[in-house]
Amino acid sequence: MMTRTSLAFASAILLLLSAACGTAGDATDPDGSPSPTDASPPDAIQSPADADPARCADLRFSLSEGEVTAAALRFVDNIRAHGANNAYLNSPPDGTQSQLYLMFINVDLAVDPGGDPGPAILAWFGGIAESPIRPAEYRALLDAGGTRLTLLRETIDGVPFRTGAPGDPDWAVPGLTASVTKLSDGWRIQTASLRPFAVFATREDAVLQRDCTPSGPPPEAPLRAHTFDGLELTYCSPDGEYHYTPNSLDRIVWLAEGTVWLGTRRTTSEPSERSVWVPSRRLELTIDPSNYWERIAHADCYCPGGRGDAGFTVVVHALTGDLLRWWPGINCVVC
Repeated sequence: MMTRTSLAFASAILLLLSAACGTAGDATDPDGSPSPTDASPPDAIQSPADADPARCADLRFSLSEGEVTAAALRFVDNIRAHGANNAYLNSPPDGTQSQLYLMFINVDLAVDPGGDPGPAILAWFGGIAESPIRPAEYRALLDAGGTRLTLLRETIDGVPFRTGAPGDPDWAVPGLTASVTKLSDGWRIQTASLRPFAVFATREDAVLQRDCTPSGPPPEAPLRAHTFDGLELTYCSPDGEYHYTPNSLDRIVWLAEGTVWLGTRRTTSEPSERSVWVPSRRLELTIDPSNYWERIAHADCYCPGGRGDAGFTVVVHALTGDLLRWWPGINCVVC
């Protein structure tokens, strides 16, 4: 029998935005960033009825690739001037906004080692000259092990900024994640992973999100026309494959968090151009028992006892309904 765990779902969400290799269920651009299955240029995006089509036809990021690169380099220079003399990027940024910029910092803060270092570390980053991080716009979350601090941006100039689902850390993309160590007399910031599209976003981006976040789900037609390809397994060893296209009997459940603006994808390598925001919706597609095939008990999408015995967890474009990424199983993954 296959064993399954929900922990891999969190990793899969992060892979959606990182430059990771794709899998059979991926729909990605060549640089690894998420894109609709049939990637459309910005001017081809059609908005739901409750969004202004003219306003939401252009979902480009407020800054160009070159401006983001310059901002990242300037931020690191100012971090060095702020006391982290050895701070540097692991490699020169290439302007891909959906990638992480890993910064080596290694600075010690005189913070009570017995308390939560989050507010002090957030204030440290906010105190850097010309810092793009304004503490009032962020929430600092220390993990249970006390080794990772997440800075999640929630507003920009008072406008809500949706890069995560409230109350769901597995469906959130932080602006900055710091690796921290507790010392006898304080805390050390070792490294920091920065996501440019969150940290350098402007009020213009937050307003775009607000105006182009639909009140309801996108069209279901792209999902129901998609063929899901997967493996059939015996004791976790592949021994076949399946190809399944949903029909009207299969049940779609849109998850309660609504639209989450998980990041941007590149449309060109030109530094003068801008990446495009990808508004996302998460759903669960349950296969109706009348559609089961003979060997479905061996399929990687079959998960007895879960929320639906067989189906898929899917992320789609919140405006078009095009598939961005999917995983076999609901609230579980293959062993």
